[in-house]
Order: sequence, then structure tokens, then C-alpha cells
Amino acid sequence: MSPAPPHQDRSSAGRGDSDHPLRRMVAASLGRDEGIPPMTWTWQWLWGWMALAPFPALSLLPHPWEQRPCEEARQLRARWAAGRPGIVLVIGDSLAYGLELAHREQEAYPPLFLAMLQTRFGHPHLRLVNNGVPGRTALRAWQDWERRPLTEPPDLVVLQLGGNDAGQGIPPEEYAAALRALLRHFRPPTPVILVIPPWQYEEQRAYWEAAQRVALEEKVPAADFHTALRTPPCDVRGPFPGGAHPRAAAHMRMALELYRAFAQWMGDPPGLWLRPEGPPHREGWEVNLSSTA
Repeated sequence: MSPAPPHQDRSSAGRGDSDHPLRRMVAASLGRDEGIPPMTWTWQWLWGWMALAPFPALSLLPHPWEQRPCEEARQLRARWAAGRPGIVLVIGDSLAYGLELAHREQEAYPPLFLAMLQTRFGHPHLRLVNNGVPGRTALRAWQDWERRPLTEPPDLVVLQLGGNDAGQGIPPEEYAAALRALLRHFRPPTPVILVIPPWQYEEQRAYWEAAQRVALEEKVPAADFHTALRTPPCDVRGPFPGGAHPRAAAHMRMALELYRAFAQWMGDPPGLWLRPEGPPHREGWEVNLSSTA
């Protein structure tokens, strides 16, 4: 009778080693021990992370969703953190203007966004230039600013257009071309945040998609007003319950989405984002902001 194969002898003789918890966990993760249930994905992830521990350059790579601030963001952060005077320019239509608001100078999303920036940086010297013009299209905005000299160059530009382009039946590709031309008029060197406009009817969806493509192709941060206005909790009557324009509560949501896009581009962790305090449903309400850090 031939002797047992060597590997069988080792298996029976070295069972104590195979019962070691660490060895059993590794075997389970690799599916090599039928007597042990497969390791969960959580443990697999943990072991993979530990395997990279000797290689800090690999184990400390940022998560895919983490956006590191670009040079424009770093320069802007340094200027505002130092308390230097700055200008935030908003180029938009009736949404930026605050049409149909009782107190548009305080309740429209541009002044709300400015208040958030002032709170974030502790910087009262930031100034808003609200260039919201009711009825304006992207092409009209580009024509206005192409000829206008920048006597006071802004530190940050917000472009919010598209509602009137959709309402006037301007082809989405022409809207996108005008939006891109306006964006390139300021950038570089001025950083730009592009607003993805809200839409009410399915035929207006093409303008929302066109703005998204422009933001992606031009590599600029985007604030999606459409999604922000429809993310619960929201008004069951829709974002424009009183007519063609949003009310004060919707303007707060748009301002928060604009600040979210800014903070993500700036590289702020979520703990530095802001939250509103106070009753947003009341006409003439005052906005008090505090940092969550």
C-alpha cells in the first residue's frame, strides 16, 4: 500500500495552523475553505485596505467623489480668507432678479448666496452685483457683456439662464453655444459657476441637459436648481405654485444648492456647509445663517 501523499499528511498534522483566526479569515475571503462562510464585502474591503497600508501613496488616494480644489479655488480662498474686498457677479434672468418676491433685495437667491459666503469666510466686505434681467436669454446676456468693459473685475461669476430661451423656442444648441461663449468671456481668469435651470414641462428638459453638457465640457462647477427644487421635502404643488416664478422658500433652496456647488468646488468638507435658520414660509422673513463646523 502506497503512503499517503505528503500534502495529506501536512493537512492532518498542521490543523492547528489552519485553525488560526487570521488564516481562517484569509481563507474565507478567498473562498478556499468550504467549512467557513464566505467573507462579507466589508471584510474584503478592510483586508484590501490593510494590504495597501505599506504603500501610503496608494492607500491614501482620494475617494472618487472627492474633488480637490483647483488653482482657481485655492487663489479665491486665499483672497477671501485674508479679508480682501471681493465681488460676486450674478448674471441671470427673472430668477436672479427675484421677480414676484415681496422683498427681492433680501429674499432672492443671489443675496442669500452672498450671505452664506460672508458667513463662511467671516468676510463682510464681499459685495454682490446682481445682474438679473427679466426676459433675458443667454444670447442677449452674451451680447450685453461682450461689449461691456469690466471696470471692476469680479472674483466669482454665477451664470443662470435658460428659462426664457425655452419659453421663446430658441433651439437648445443655440442656447448652449451662447452659454459657452458667455462663460468663456469670463473664464479664465475668473471662476464661473453654471446654474442648471429648472424646467416645468418635458419639452424644456433639453435646455437642462444642454446646460449640463456645457458645464461638463467646460469643466466648471454646476448648481442644479431643477433637482434642488424637486428634492423632498419640497412643495407638493411644484416649485412655482404661485405663477411663473418661485417664492421665497424656493429661492432659499436655490441659494443652498448654489452654495453646495461652490463648497464642493472649493474643497470644503460637508461639515463647513451652512444651513438656514428661521421660517422660510413667511413673507419678509429674515435669513440667519450659521456654520455647521
